[in-house]
Amino acid sequence: MTQIAKVFGAKEQNIALEDGALVRNLIVFLSDKHGDALLVHLLKSRDPLELIPHVSIQVNGRNIRFLNGLDTVLRDGDDVFFMPLLGGVVKHF
Repeated sequence: MTQIAKVFGAKEQNIALEDGALVRNLIVFLSDKHGDALLVHLLKSRDPLELIPHVSIQVNGRNIRFLNGLDTVLRDGDDVFFMPLLGGVVKHF
């Protein structure tokens, strides 16, 4: 389980937001619900809201960086995934 899932207390949650809510609204909602523990794993800064570079947020399988970023509009039934990007160096011996 990722650190983000540990903060959520589950790998999956159903959340109801207002029509036309943006990804940034979801992050604010989640931070109000889960406190600063979540923000440590998602945000580089709160004002302005800026994601940590190694965090990927996907809406319906598409990275928000290739949509409208934090201003991506969410619709009823959308699946939103918060994923830490993993990287490393592979060495062959």
